[in-house]
Amino acid sequence: MTQVNYSGKTVYIDGTEIEMPSEVVNTASVDGIVLVHCHNGELEPRNVVALDSDGNRLWRIQPLKKEGEESARRVNHLTVADDFVQVRDGHGDRYRVDLETGDVEFIGWSR
Repeated sequence: MTQVNYSGKTVYIDGTEIEMPSEVVNTASVDGIVLVHCHNGELEPRNVVALDSDGNRLWRIQPLKKEGEESARRVNHLTVADDFVQVRDGHGDRYRVDLETGDVEFIGWSR
């Protein structure tokens, strides 16, 4: 199993340091993929990055945007539940994340 830790803008994957462009909020590890949730103080909508176990970037999450909306929202919460990755925006809208591509699918909302 991959050991993942973080401090400030640095993620440690099995002891290897990877610098992220902004502060790391949390991480999750699923099927050998390390998900890094960053926050830079701005409304950057693609603020989750997937890394392989060597720290190579696989993808950045696609913008959270429901059908018919013009602007995207950033991820406020990242979790792994029921064998899939779920993110939530500041309005409580929940999205399933495709681990292979970073694409998102709106699945509902929570309070």
